[in-house]
Amino acid sequence: MRFVDRDRELQTLQQEYARTSSSMVIIYGRRRVGKTELIRHFIEDPNCNNKLNTRRTFIQ
Repeated sequence: MRFVDRDRELQTLQQEYARTSSSMVIIYGRRRVGKTELIRHFIEDPNCNNKLNTRRTFIQ
């Protein structure tokens, strides 16, 4: 699947991930618009070490 035009969404996820306090991000939208792929792309980012554990929790 091609991953295009999600820079703003990825930046938001990265900002929330970098927070030191708790936060919750809700990802919603119509079917087949790439919500799961957005999360997968974010988790694959090599700049965040701890996301690998998150991946096992949310995406299997």
